[in-house]
Amino acid sequence: MDKRVVPGRYVPTGTQHDVWVCGVCGFRGTTGTWRAPDGSEGLFCYRCCQGGVKSALRVERQDDLRWECSTVEVKCCGVWLLCDEFTNTCPRCERDYNGSGQLLAPRSQWGEETGETAADVLRVRYDHVLDGVPDGYEDCG
Repeated sequence: MDKRVVPGRYVPTGTQHDVWVCGVCGFRGTTGTWRAPDGSEGLFCYRCCQGGVKSALRVERQDDLRWECSTVEVKCCGVWLLCDEFTNTCPRCERDYNGSGQLLAPRSQWGEETGETAADVLRVRYDHVLDGVPDGYEDCG
């Protein structure tokens, strides 16, 4: 069985915001100071001003980003199966995997030790589905 972890990453949301950038120290942020060490007014780098350097900030547009959680995928029946639920079932052979990509025992053996039925375990998976999209798929939080 092949298994891979797709690392988490930041992805653009399609919106942008302004960021102030200092050409001297490389500071990037949304805050600055309006008064330089010599008393002149404008948008200056706070870090540089603390050191006595008058460094004007320029404004750049920056993409807003959101965090996309890492996921585990297993290759089953030649297709990568996303393991993002408590129980993940291959649509071709109906083998079940947990959220870590481990192959689970056949359903006929479920509940022998704990008294669970297959319906109990599967209910955990389907209780979290809204409009056909599992909770947490778009948002990790």
